[in-house]
Amino acid sequence: MDEARVTGRLIFLSIGYSACHWCHVMQRDNFEDADTARLMNRHYVNVLIDREERPDIDQRYQMAATAMDFPTGWPLNLVLTPEGLPIFAGTYFPPEQRQGMPAFSKILRTFAKINREDPDAIAAQSSKVVAYLQNVAATVPGKLSRRRLEGMAARLIEEVDPFHGGFGQAAKFHNVWALRVLWNVYLRTGKTTYRQAVTLSLKNM
Repeated sequence: MDEARVTGRLIFLSIGYSACHWCHVMQRDNFEDADTARLMNRHYVNVLIDREERPDIDQRYQMAATAMDFPTGWPLNLVLTPEGLPIFAGTYFPPEQRQGMPAFSKILRTFAKINREDPDAIAAQSSKVVAYLQNVAATVPGKLSRRRLEGMAARLIEEVDPFHGGFGQAAKFHNVWALRVLWNVYLRTGKTTYRQAVTLSLKNM
């Protein structure tokens, strides 16, 4: 963080662990590529964290990504201000644009350009993030009624991949809490659509 403040660069943070398949793919496809490495080192202070050694940092940034409605999982890749505030987050990014995912180099260049040409936009975004996270932290938990649980399941079922299971069409992580919601609603309602979504996902895993 001190280096980022002195040099005026943003921080690129990647959180993963040794048994994470997509962490290794991210490293092979991007971090080990000479051109990408030069781009990263020119514009960012780069930090790699093992979530098994620092679960506290991992939890903090997973929660931040969730609160900002960014994808979570591993690897968790974030662009941070020199103060460590997240302005962008995502999981695996391919070296070239595919399956609706932007190329990793494009993400790096985009935020480097914004930081160089419009640093006030970075500061404004980080301020919004702080305010949003403070608001989330202040939220009083409510009771999870059957109606809310069924509403949550109805929204989740719309995201289920009908061919491969899981949620969405891009590279997937096993989303245990979402599968649990669908299974619980199936047990309460007997709607086989929810059961089929869970069993399809488990079979494909």
